Amino acid sequence: LKALAADMECERFLMRIGAGERIIRAMKLSFSDQHLQKQTCGALINLSFDPDNQISLFRMGAGRLVLEAMRAHPDSATIQERGCAVVWNLATNHANKLSFLNLGALHLVRLA
Repeated sequence: LKALAADMECERFLMRIGAGERIIRAMKLSFSDQHLQKQTCGALINLSFDPDNQISLFRMGAGRLVLEAMRAHPDSATIQERGCAVVWNLATNHANKLSFLNLGALHLVRLA
């Protein structure tokens, strides 16, 4: 999914067919699985450029789950980097930005 979501048209299509929900479900399977969290964060980076997707993904819980992945793997530079990129993309939306602050994202991003 990460590679398929390389442009806005594909990104929107993938969201329409349920890619966001599948990624969220996968993230919830195991926060201890570092490889899984790396891959799902990478896919979320590419899916979260589109403004409509930013809102949808955040409502699905992507913001909270990415922060949980960052908390679960503080020593993984890849998860920290990808997590920050997802936060950046999702926080482009003002409402998401305020919600991230309430979730403690600022502290995690500073630690990353």
